[in-house]
Amino acid sequence: MKYILNNDYLKRIVWYDEGMAQFMSGEKDSLNDNSIFKDFYMKVKEETKVTPQMDTLEHGNSFVNEDYNGYDLSYLAIKYLSDILSAEQFKDLMSDFKKISQLGDDIIQKMFSYYDEKLENKIVKK
Repeated sequence: MKYILNNDYLKRIVWYDEGMAQFMSGEKDSLNDNSIFKDFYMKVKEETKVTPQMDTLEHGNSFVNEDYNGYDLSYLAIKYLSDILSAEQFKDLMSDFKKISQLGDDIIQKMFSYYDEKLENKIVKK
């Protein structure tokens, strides 16, 4: 993200950066297995007692607390975007800070709805 931001960290959108870091690093590649993903998703959904507005999150207590885990929600938000956007749209989003900010308003609700439906139908895209 450093290269996209051109060292202007005032543009940083924490949920997007953290989600992309997890998504691109491969640290959650085990979640490519549908069964493991479903278990992870259900655990995150169960542990999310409050749905945060992602754009307001900053590191610290507003990112991980007893009501939600911002790292897990950020990852799921990015995975959701990778599932619903074309590869070109996903790539273009990386430098569209206004669009990312707008997505943060309700992306968690949309993500939960999307995966609830996919998992109910036992179809989770890789």
